[in-house]
Amino acid sequence: MNFNKKREKHVKKFNSNVAGILDDGDKELNIGKMGDREIVTEFEKMLENMNLTEEKKEPLRRLPISKKREMLTMNSKTAARNRFDSPADYIGFLSNSELSLSKKSSCIESLRVALTNNSLEWVQEFGNKGLEQVLEILNECFRNKSEWDKVHYECIKCLKAIMNNKVGLKNLFNHNEALILLARSISPTHPHVALEAVKLMAAVCLVPPDGHDKTLEAITVAGEVKGEDRFQPIVQGLLSNNEPLRVACLTLINVLTSSPEDLDFRMHLRNEFMRVGLIDVLEELHDDPGDEVQLQMKIFYEHKDEDFDEFAQRFDNIRLELDDVNEVFELVKNSVTETGAEPYFLSVLQHLLCIRDDFQIRPAYFKLIEECVSQIVLHRSGCDPDFRATKRFEIDVEPLVDHLVERGKLDDANSTSGSFSLAPGLEAAITEKQEMEARLAQAQERIDQLENML
Repeated sequence: MNFNKKREKHVKKFNSNVAGILDDGDKELNIGKMGDREIVTEFEKMLENMNLTEEKKEPLRRLPISKKREMLTMNSKTAARNRFDSPADYIGFLSNSELSLSKKSSCIESLRVALTNNSLEWVQEFGNKGLEQVLEILNECFRNKSEWDKVHYECIKCLKAIMNNKVGLKNLFNHNEALILLARSISPTHPHVALEAVKLMAAVCLVPPDGHDKTLEAITVAGEVKGEDRFQPIVQGLLSNNEPLRVACLTLINVLTSSPEDLDFRMHLRNEFMRVGLIDVLEELHDDPGDEVQLQMKIFYEHKDEDFDEFAQRFDNIRLELDDVNEVFELVKNSVTETGAEPYFLSVLQHLLCIRDDFQIRPAYFKLIEECVSQIVLHRSGCDPDFRATKRFEIDVEPLVDHLVERGKLDDANSTSGSFSLAPGLEAAITEKQEMEARLAQAQERIDQLENML
């Protein structure tokens, strides 16, 4: 009984395959019998299945009916030849855990060609099950040695083909591991693999509404897996001799640091890149002869300067809105209380208490300190200072010191010549005192005269 059921099942499957082949043959014959209106309808279906943009569809629509009929016939023959190269065939073959490296390499390369050249319907049929198989092989690449580099490269290219339509992109976004594996593939030791991975991550980052968040999350998790700073592989890619990789890494940096709407977040990301070595790499890239590199450098500096201008504007707003000493002090104190910054804030205040108690020199001290703080917090580079012990932050206080010296010399000169002007209140008090002394002298003289007469 069971044997008969199995036999029936195999017979049905065989008949189904044969029926499919016959259907394709009939379809090919029917194309010759179709009317012009039917040809146009079938041609539209074929264009839709080819996943072409409207711009590319338009010239094909203007082709004569005879050419459309010919293209439909060729497409029908191709579909018949590829019947046994279906997505299910690839998925079934790749799911075999006993495959040798060479067989996996050949199959994944063939799959990349199929995903690139076949119709949208074919790619969509490959779907989540196919994506799972590609990612499983990608995981194997991380577990094995450099001989898997070719397989790794082809897997990334397969993911690129899968992402080339809305359904595939959605599947990739919804998968828990896909973008993380892409981010882990950014390794300067494998530049050709890293190049494809970086380009894909930059493309994903631009996909609304949460492409940036997904990309950043994947890069963060990849950094945790590798046990290194999350942006370090991207910055290391800028040191590669591979110019396309340098361009791609700069592009990804620009996309990551310019996409967020929040100014603080943009500056935070840019400063994080600076801390992991970008601050040094940028100096080297200034001499890079590549036009694409220089273009991305220009974009980076333009975004950085725009953010600095916006940040400086915020300082102007603070000066206008927060002009009460006690209010500002409480805000700063509350922002650092019970944080790692609190002891340094206390130290700053303690140092301020050490300023010499001289009403003439104290304003000069505070003016100098204000200038230093301004240059540190509102640094014209638009980025955090280099906090590494190997480099000291340079503060340009010479113009301010020169101004204070000149002011001191001017005051000394005025004091020597006796022509310096006093504060209005003090000058009035001195004048009044002198007048009172004159009146007192006159009164004393009058008293002396009266005493003599008596």
